[in-house]
Amino acid sequence: MAENTQTLSFAGDVTVQKCSVISSAGVEFSVKGQLIGLQIFEDLYSPFISGTVIFRDSLDFVNALPFVGQETLSLIVYTPSLERNGGKIEGQFYIHKMKDREYDGDRSVVYEMSFISKEFLNDVNVKMSRGYQGKVSEIAREVLTDKSAAFDTVKKLNIEESKNSIKYVSNYWSPVRNMNYLADRALNKTGSPSYVFFENRDGFNFGSLDLLMSSDNKPVQKFNYSNSTRNISNSGSANRDFNHDYKKISTFSVTDGFNTMERLRNGMIASRLHSYDLTSKQIDIRNFDIFNNFKEKKHLNAFPTVSTNLPAYYTSKMLLVPKSTMQFTGFDDVSNIKFLQRRISELNQANDFKLTITVPGRLDYTVGQTVVIQSFQVEPIKDRDTLSEISDKIFSGRYLVSAINHFITQKSHECTIELIKDSYIKDVFKGGN
Repeated sequence: MAENTQTLSFAGDVTVQKCSVISSAGVEFSVKGQLIGLQIFEDLYSPFISGTVIFRDSLDFVNALPFVGQETLSLIVYTPSLERNGGKIEGQFYIHKMKDREYDGDRSVVYEMSFISKEFLNDVNVKMSRGYQGKVSEIAREVLTDKSAAFDTVKKLNIEESKNSIKYVSNYWSPVRNMNYLADRALNKTGSPSYVFFENRDGFNFGSLDLLMSSDNKPVQKFNYSNSTRNISNSGSANRDFNHDYKKISTFSVTDGFNTMERLRNGMIASRLHSYDLTSKQIDIRNFDIFNNFKEKKHLNAFPTVSTNLPAYYTSKMLLVPKSTMQFTGFDDVSNIKFLQRRISELNQANDFKLTITVPGRLDYTVGQTVVIQSFQVEPIKDRDTLSEISDKIFSGRYLVSAINHFITQKSHECTIELIKDSYIKDVFKGGN
């Protein structure tokens, strides 16, 4: 089928090409005309894309199909002029719940249906009982593509190669539990243990935050936020600059700025691990400090969000982890004790600073991308001030898209985006400018 090349009318323009419900018997019913609103959710820490769709039904297709909880939602939604460059979501999703059914007059009824990726059904139904051995990334690929005992997905797989190998037994675990187990024990080529497993618009992803935060992951957008008169709209222009409109933030909130107590309690800054070897009966004690390898790790920005002067002791986070040397023939230690503390720290660093913004919607935005936020200081601005002088060194910088909610109607598209970062653009502890 040829791609639609409809031109863009405004920032937030969207085309719902297809919205159909397919019954368990294979009967397809178009509900595009009854669509009130569509929400599509992606999350960096969620294995599946999910969403909700709200209909106003005056044709009683609930009884016509009928709806019994075994239906599929077929969607084709795109951003005009961007559908060939990633600005499109197309696929089938399992409808798993109907709720909030309310009568709207005598002739129609409004209700909401929740949907999720079809691989969710495999994860709920399949329990894997077998052993795995080999490179962690290759085991992850096997779990996701196994036609007999796992996901059996045909979606694109984005798997970052690991440098370490492992051997373990899946004791009637679901595919997602296996993937999370592997993420806990994977090391990338630079030694980062920050693997996560998630689904986005591009498929299933198994990779490290280290890779996502690297400079190779180029920002897809530079958003601007300011309460000053410098944030000038071009709405009255004869030739609208849609790129300018897409950069404007309509709402900006700080979900998590800093929480020193949590930083200490969750092991982000420092920790001490006690391990007991069940085979050799040996006790091992390991201390971790965030600054031991800060410069070795990839960061979104240059400077840490915590100071070396912060009182932080190894005992602020205590871990007790058993291990068993030679549990499997040919493998000395299959635990993640050697890098568990670093993993805990890197995952918590990534979520140390969190913003939520609302912007005009585009379907080429997805989790795992990076963006740049340019925010300005909340103070009187003089005409002679340069952008560098009035830029907010705390909130400005490069962020990772950790979650996104696409809210789509027949006429418009808006994105609420959760952004996280692990570092500042300036050394705020030295008053850098």
